[in-house]
Amino acid sequence: KDSIFDQEGKFIDLPQVSFEDIFLDAKIREVVQTNIIDYIDEKKVLIKQHNGIPTKRGVIFAGDPGTGKTFLSRVLANTLNTTFMVITNLSSLNELKSIFRFVAQFDRVVLLFEDIDTYIKHRELGSGLLPTMLNALDGIETITNHLVVLCTTNNVESFDDALKNRPGRFDTILTFNAPNKDLKQTMLKGFCKEKDVTDTDFVKVIDMVPTKYTGAHLKELYISACILAIEENSMNAEDIVILTTDIFERALNKVERGAAHKRAIGFGDDNKD
Repeated sequence: KDSIFDQEGKFIDLPQVSFEDIFLDAKIREVVQTNIIDYIDEKKVLIKQHNGIPTKRGVIFAGDPGTGKTFLSRVLANTLNTTFMVITNLSSLNELKSIFRFVAQFDRVVLLFEDIDTYIKHRELGSGLLPTMLNALDGIETITNHLVVLCTTNNVESFDDALKNRPGRFDTILTFNAPNKDLKQTMLKGFCKEKDVTDTDFVKVIDMVPTKYTGAHLKELYISACILAIEENSMNAEDIVILTTDIFERALNKVERGAAHKRAIGFGDDNKD
């Protein structure tokens, strides 16, 4: 109870991250509150039950790698104070069935399927996992506990329509996009909060950043800028790194050259978000 573990029952020790460590669009934060947190909050669940509202919820986190899906899942696991089961792979129908039987033992539980598109296949691919998943989701109303089934995917288009387009299975698809300029600026400032940025024009830096940049890209830019500053001995009297607009510009050029080289020699973008 109130633990984080995988499908083998092994406890998972996650980094201690909270909502203060993640930069979310206000709309995403609102949907997460309404569709996940409020479905685990015991008092709010009792109110739902009293008014005949289902206490089960299915939510899909969809978006490109690096947009924050996995990180938000980690934040939820650390902050919800409830049983949290993480599924990273499925090898058999019996395993999937046993997972749903197992979570039925707990009063409040989040069941997370990470990168679900990699192992829940289309009907036409001949896998029995999808029909079993559909049957399990159809049957969760017979479970008496408070259950949130959460899935992450980099490719929601690969989902069978029967899985994603029927209320009662997955009620909400939350799409994570690359942040807008304002959120990018907030993210970069957040990464730099313990650095000397007196001479950094964040508006100018973000204007130089490609539109496609996600939080993961910005974190890489920040680290590259810090490394460059240390190499150039750009530090104040307290040995705190001094980051300037010029350092960020040169770090960005270095990051982009590295990305271009990676593409040229055939490496894919395998960043996990």
